[in-house]
Amino acid sequence: MLRDHATGFRSMLLTVDVVLAAVIYLGLGSALEGPDGPYLSGEQGMLALGLASCLAWPLTLQALNLYTSLRRRSLVRVAARLLAAGALIAALMGFLAFSFSLAVPASFPVLCASAQLAGLAGIRLVLFAALRWFRRSGGNFRNLIVIGSGHQARDLHEIVAAHPEWGQRILAFFDDSDIPEDEGVPAELMRKLIDFPAVLRNEVVDEV
Repeated sequence: MLRDHATGFRSMLLTVDVVLAAVIYLGLGSALEGPDGPYLSGEQGMLALGLASCLAWPLTLQALNLYTSLRRRSLVRVAARLLAAGALIAALMGFLAFSFSLAVPASFPVLCASAQLAGLAGIRLVLFAALRWFRRSGGNFRNLIVIGSGHQARDLHEIVAAHPEWGQRILAFFDDSDIPEDEGVPAELMRKLIDFPAVLRNEVVDEV
């Protein structure tokens, strides 16, 4: 399952982010011209600015928890954090360009950060859609165990059932009795608390 390769997947995504940000920066810096030619022609400060922006992307995305699992996050929340990251990168690039008196227009940091944001967001949009489709199809799921069988357990069951794109399955509800306290909790999933250790030994449990 994909969860067995989560660390490798995050490392790959981080590498792709750095490489894509670098390619976009170099492409823009080479294509856009100032009075003395392309922005990157012989300008060491521009190369340093590019390096800073490429390294800042993964650090910023990491700080905003965008390398962690996004299965229960809405697309709106993810997009908002990506926009925040883009704004921070643009501000950083603008500050560095001003500090080193680089011969670029004030719009270049915003243009570059926006292009990098579009590329990185595009990758995540494709991954987001693909993973949610895969989970709806029954892949990349996580097994949950719920302690209790009251109204909160019922609410959780309804939420999980309403979001198959999260790829979560409730293995069992544990309580003192094997009869649910709330009728909305499936009786066939009820287990007694005394059975808890056995379930942990015999089943793959991702969350409790």
